[in-house]
Amino acid sequence: LQRLSDACQPATFGRNREDVLDEGYRLARKMDAQDFSINIGFDFSELLGQAVASLLRAENSDKRFRAELYKLNVYGPGSFFMTHKDTPRADSMFGSLVLALPTEHQGGTLVLRDNNDEYKFESSQSQDSSFNSDVATVLWAAFYGQVDHEVLPVISGYRVTLTFNLYFSDSPFHPLMSNVVPEVSGFRTALQNCLKDPTFLPLGGLLGFGLKHAYPMSAKSDVQKYVSYLKGTDCTIVEVANALGLSSYLRVVYDLSEIGNEDSDVWYYDQCVRETGGDDPIREYGYAMSETESDDTKAISDETLEDTSAGASAPVINWITMMNRDNSVETSYINWGNESVLFHLYGKLNLIVEIPPLTERGLDI
Repeated sequence: LQRLSDACQPATFGRNREDVLDEGYRLARKMDAQDFSINIGFDFSELLGQAVASLLRAENSDKRFRAELYKLNVYGPGSFFMTHKDTPRADSMFGSLVLALPTEHQGGTLVLRDNNDEYKFESSQSQDSSFNSDVATVLWAAFYGQVDHEVLPVISGYRVTLTFNLYFSDSPFHPLMSNVVPEVSGFRTALQNCLKDPTFLPLGGLLGFGLKHAYPMSAKSDVQKYVSYLKGTDCTIVEVANALGLSSYLRVVYDLSEIGNEDSDVWYYDQCVRETGGDDPIREYGYAMSETESDDTKAISDETLEDTSAGASAPVINWITMMNRDNSVETSYINWGNESVLFHLYGKLNLIVEIPPLTERGLDI
């Protein structure tokens, strides 16, 4: 194990989308996947299916996934890794799987923290179990990318782990998540009862759900494709809505009070790629998003520049759970005064479920 550690390089970590070497924050060794090979010696696909299924917990989900071997890490005496979150390697990455090889060591506990919950992964137990039997034991931990975690200092020996990045996949050649039934009956029953209640949004309306889990968003992310990347209870809401014949989709909600007063002229980059003339000022007080027949961006016409108050036609959203501050989406815009200034507006990604009018809900809900 000492020779293995010597063959490795100092381990870096992600900070602001960059790899950083700071041995005051992380003291460990690493070997990239292309630099080694390993015969795990057991049915890894079965373990992977069990790990991911227990992590995502979506009823009757048809989500497919893949695991990508990322690194081998060696933590020798005194090695540690302070509290951090994993850096997402792609929009489709949803978590990590860590396998602890049965090497003799003390310490090196992996501590996971999510909200007020704390879990401890004692990798040293793998070697204790292996030495007391003829069968080697490999312990594993799977967790979402949003989870804070740290590796406590190794007291003695060498802690050796394999880390796999977990991604959603469109490929049909990866195992399906199966045999997992979460506790969704209560939510489904409650929603069914609401739909049958004639006093519940009789004219129809929108239900808003703040996403429980965090998702790696970037300026170039396609918001709608995240529906297929939803995890845990977020995915469960979509599954139940689909089962009840309800439309559900993701939307970014902005606080327009952050833009400024109504006298300022605001030009959204996301909406206005080009203008027709360039001589007349453009004044916006808000707009509604809708699907178009073409993916091409349309030029602004004079008819769109009506002097209407902000949010006059904005739909009312009935919030069931509050918005998650971790799911922020950045939008750039230009504020025109004496000179143009680039600003950034941050919205929050949320799940919206459409409730049809009472007369359109049917009797078989």
